[in-house]
Amino acid sequence: MDAAIVDGSALLYATIKSLHKAGSWPHPAGGNTIDGGRYFYRVYACADGGLVTVAAIEPAFRAVLLNTLGFAGDLAFANDDPLHESERREKVARVLVTRRRDEWAETFSSTDGCVAPVLTMDEAEAHPQTRTTFVAVDGVNQPAPGPRFSATPGTVAITPEEASRSDPQALAAWGFQPEEIARLTRDGIAS
Repeated sequence: MDAAIVDGSALLYATIKSLHKAGSWPHPAGGNTIDGGRYFYRVYACADGGLVTVAAIEPAFRAVLLNTLGFAGDLAFANDDPLHESERREKVARVLVTRRRDEWAETFSSTDGCVAPVLTMDEAEAHPQTRTTFVAVDGVNQPAPGPRFSATPGTVAITPEEASRSDPQALAAWGFQPEEIARLTRDGIAS
């Protein structure tokens, strides 16, 4: 099997590349529809310093967003004219910064407004949607083995302590001679 992280990244890149080829990704980073250039698809600061993501890319979701934020009749949002995009982003930012992150999360939780809190790492690991994504081994949270199969579930094979233990003799499996291992240990290169 030949697999690399960059292969998965390339698959994520495919959507952006197709938008670019279709003429829907013409601007530098931060100026396009799904990279923060539009008011309805970006990250905003809240009153407590927390952040929320807005991803109301479809018109029906956008209508819920605008209605919930009090912009349903605002003429700045009446059309898609790019000349007003800066004004729209600023208006949404001014409203979202008036309340705490979790208040906005609660407000939008039962809507299709596509607003969600940006979680800390600890919050993300404890979130109900990540119930099988992380496991604790010796008190250390870490990603669970994947992919997950019901018939043959994966397990963490070694503890964090075992994974980071020092064993210069492991070099012998790579063809190092005992004298080389002793020299590397003595010189502080291996421990």
